[in-house]
Amino acid sequence: MLIITRVKQITSLSFALAFCCTFATAVYSQPIQISSRSNVNTIQGRSGGKVNSRGCGFIASQPNQVIDVIERIDYMEISVQAVSGQPTLLIKGPNGNLCSLDANPKIAGMWVPGTYSIYVGDRTNSRHNFTLEISKQR
Repeated sequence: MLIITRVKQITSLSFALAFCCTFATAVYSQPIQISSRSNVNTIQGRSGGKVNSRGCGFIASQPNQVIDVIERIDYMEISVQAVSGQPTLLIKGPNGNLCSLDANPKIAGMWVPGTYSIYVGDRTNSRHNFTLEISKQR
């Protein structure tokens, strides 16, 4: 009887840990919904990663942020500010990939509805702090 109780405790603990970790990941990776009424969003993180994007620097295996554009937006700008490194901005969206290699990378213009995965990379395969800003102001 003691062995069965221990197995149940271990199984319950394993389930609790799995649920906790899954829930924590889901909360962290929730997309930001963007509409014509959205305000400026600012996200901070670390650039770079181990994946060679083949033209837009080294990126993480998962996006730094995901946004869901729920309606056409005539103008929106996504920009990166970093105090060090050589940041890049890669956005994978419904119409393909966009890349900016500028000193202060940004991608601006009209955005169609859909899901966009945003990667802040680095050309030198190093990691640095960054601030990502999503704005609809010109």
